[in-house]
Amino acid sequence: MFSLMRRAVRSRIVLTTATAVVTASVVGAVAYAAIPDANGQIHGCYATSSTLLGPTKGSLRVVDGDERCRAGETAIAWSQVGPAGPTGPTGAIGATGATGATGAQGPSGPQGAQGRQGPAGPTSAASSPLWAVVELRGTQVSIATGNHATGVQATSYDNTVVTFDRDVHDCAFQVTPRGGFPTANAVPVDSDVHEVVVTLTLNGSSFVLGSYSLTVSC
Repeated sequence: MFSLMRRAVRSRIVLTTATAVVTASVVGAVAYAAIPDANGQIHGCYATSSTLLGPTKGSLRVVDGDERCRAGETAIAWSQVGPAGPTGPTGAIGATGATGATGAQGPSGPQGAQGRQGPAGPTSAASSPLWAVVELRGTQVSIATGNHATGVQATSYDNTVVTFDRDVHDCAFQVTPRGGFPTANAVPVDSDVHEVVVTLTLNGSSFVLGSYSLTVSC
């Protein structure tokens, strides 16, 4: 009988001890999970006085945020991460970096559409034909009619110089003699780009004065 009682007490003690261990493990897990709390704060209880069976003055214990401190303790809390400090002053501007290397040339773009033809420009005065009809009366030569011809004069070499109101130095000349002269020639004057020398030839060698028509194409 006594042996059975001892065995029952021993079983009760083992069961009670196992229950206590499981309970402590669960409570510890809950407390650990709540420290720090959702706001990042850590809660504690600070002993302000010593008690016979309690903590000594000045001791600190960490508790769950929902747990109340005991008699003789004061609740305190602190953040796991400190508050953000003030914004520092703007730093000095750094030195300008070196110029980077020139990049590779990109591919050519597609050819654009052909634009519309523009209106015809005004006809240039220089493109209009220049001409003069020179007549010989006695020993005097004059311009009977013409376009942009301003004058004519005979030289001591029995040829004539026709003057125009524009540059004819790089133009082409055509002379049509009158009065049976077989050949005629016209060349620009090097000293004046507005003048043309016209020479009429008789019998292949003699220079003579006569009437003629001069056409200038520029």
